[in-house]
Amino acid sequence: MFQTSSPPVPLVVRKSSEDRLELSRLMAAATVNPAFARLLLDDPETALRQGYQDETFLLSEEERTLILSIRADSLPQLAQVLLRTLDQVEPVHMHYPAQTEQYCTR
Repeated sequence: MFQTSSPPVPLVVRKSSEDRLELSRLMAAATVNPAFARLLLDDPETALRQGYQDETFLLSEEERTLILSIRADSLPQLAQVLLRTLDQVEPVHMHYPAQTEQYCTR
């Protein structure tokens, strides 16, 4: 007999560091320029809109929303919240192919 379905198997999907390149560029700009850092902390919407030295940041909608939602008093605090939030894993459920009963029992 064949088993027609199987329970989902949770997998973990993480964004690679390459996927966060624009956030890295944003934080680098804030690190080297105290005025931009202060603007990012005090008025992130303006900081993202204006960019840094004629450079814009091509953030995903998720990244943009995250930056706009964080209220941090310092750059290290902003980085800590970003890392903690972005390091959370997203579960994805996959199904194994159906297996024959002979492989499922002894």
